[in-house]
Amino acid sequence: MNRQTFIEAGVAAGVIVGPLAAAPAVAAELPAVDARALDAFRAGVSTKHRQAFGAVTVQRGTVLRHAANSIAAYSSGAMDAGDPHLAAAIVLFGPAVALALDDAFWKSAIDNETFVGFHDVAHPIAGGNPYLNEATAGPPGSSVRELIAARAAICVCNNALHGFSSSLAKKANVSPEEMYARARAAIVPGAILVPAGVAAVNALQESHYTYLQSTI
Repeated sequence: MNRQTFIEAGVAAGVIVGPLAAAPAVAAELPAVDARALDAFRAGVSTKHRQAFGAVTVQRGTVLRHAANSIAAYSSGAMDAGDPHLAAAIVLFGPAVALALDDAFWKSAIDNETFVGFHDVAHPIAGGNPYLNEATAGPPGSSVRELIAARAAICVCNNALHGFSSSLAKKANVSPEEMYARARAAIVPGAILVPAGVAAVNALQESHYTYLQSTI
């Protein structure tokens, strides 16, 4: 990756951050910004029920619960007993990109003040990404890893990742490039880093996905 790629303009995230822990080592190979992975996901979907969910902030993991609830409604047969399958996609913008970042990044780069700001609940972070695994995320099926295992596409907006990283970098006293590299290396395996979340929404709608904006 060249320097120009690192410093391209991102979307401002507008979160408040406090002192951060020591940075973990950045992986040599960063996940690709790969619209083709989203194309492959769309091409592999044959079910008639398709729904996309968008979020611009973490807000208690609302977007993950919405996706899990809709998947469960179809899989139970309550919505359509003849075709009890839903192809789901989640598009993360702004600070919501943090939902797709691993425990190590959360522990090193997201403090209590930041967490309360984008989580929308006035209690401290317990450590790590609380939405990553089943044990801490909330209702069954609503963690990031459970949704990926259920073949939901989790799309991370690269523009938003730049903006979010820049806001974290200011208080951490590191360069935006360094924080962006750390965040990009922390993307959960199975999530898709797309060039722009807005373009991902358009691509999904062109493939007949309805769209719910879960948080604003």
